[in-house]
Amino acid sequence: MDTCVAAAHGRFWLCGAVFSAVPFLHILNTLGWTIPFASLGAVGIIVAIAAAILVRDAPASSEPVRRGEASISIAFRLKSVLTSLYCWQGVFNHWVSMGPVMVFLLLWGTPTLTLGLDISSGEVGTVLTIFAVATVITGRFPASCRRG
Repeated sequence: MDTCVAAAHGRFWLCGAVFSAVPFLHILNTLGWTIPFASLGAVGIIVAIAAAILVRDAPASSEPVRRGEASISIAFRLKSVLTSLYCWQGVFNHWVSMGPVMVFLLLWGTPTLTLGLDISSGEVGTVLTIFAVATVITGRFPASCRRG
């Protein structure tokens, strides 16, 4: 995947989370917990089955891929990833920079703001939505994707 496309995808994935949260919250408030979460699980299973059926790991050409003795085993690939210093650097960079923000937003943000700071649920939703939009707007693109 092209670096610029990957960066754009990473920047805009959060928009789907914000837009899908509104209908899910409405269903959650009107029907309770059971039906919305069972529906969400069912949709996840349907998408997984569709991906397993429709997505292929093959080139666009009609010529089939021949696997010979030179193919690399999964164990070798996994070992090379787990022993790569670059992979571990990426893991720790994301853990240190994104971990605290995600823990606050996804785990402790709403209880802290509603119970600790006595902010209404509507205002908390607005604050978290503004944070999501600000993340999309201020997201970093690689230098190779910038013009000028």
